[in-house]
Amino acid sequence: MDTRTVLIVDDDAALSRDVALYLEDYGLNVLTAPDGKAMDKILAAHAVDVIVLDLSMPGEDGLSICRRLIRPNRPYILMASVTGTETDRIRGLDTGADDYIAKPFGPRELLARVRALIRLRDQSAATGIRRGQRYAFMGFVYDPGKRQIIAPSGDTILLTGGEVSLLNILLASPGVAHSRDDLNGADPTGLGRGADITVSRLRKKLEAHGGGDIIKTEWGAGYMIDGAVSRQ
Repeated sequence: MDTRTVLIVDDDAALSRDVALYLEDYGLNVLTAPDGKAMDKILAAHAVDVIVLDLSMPGEDGLSICRRLIRPNRPYILMASVTGTETDRIRGLDTGADDYIAKPFGPRELLARVRALIRLRDQSAATGIRRGQRYAFMGFVYDPGKRQIIAPSGDTILLTGGEVSLLNILLASPGVAHSRDDLNGADPTGLGRGADITVSRLRKKLEAHGGGDIIKTEWGAGYMIDGAVSRQ
């Protein structure tokens, strides 16, 4: 596999250096930028897979940077904020971030979230499920860019990274059963018990909004969505 590149955009030089050293120990290529202008120069010269973007920086803040980066094939964005409030998380995700992490964060959690976003990037290329496109299935509408499902009632169902990963696979090939081995990458942290747990969580969310029979179990084969999927 080619070495993946992570760009850390943060005005805290010491933090950026420490994070870079840790991620590099796990085989990632890491670049750093103290602000949006330096980030723009790096993106013009390098292919970047994931941006770890600080929410609060002098000058242009993370929300503004994230908002202008919304374009096809841009890097996946992991927003980081020292407050870690639900409001900040929602603001970041609504602006277009793909995931959110609260500061101070542990290096293992950061690595897990970066790896999860790299898997999502690979999966998007492999499955054709793309941000900026919505997918309708059995009365529900899935928006992978916002990591949410709109239920038939109009209620919003928020998804974890692992649920997005699993749903991308299932929606890309409706009517086709995927084994647990196929879905192993669906756990966003790599620390859980895998696809069965993620399927169970997603089923419960859908069941709460009348979608109890959407994810079916094909005994001996795996899990599937048995219904039509259309783009909106």
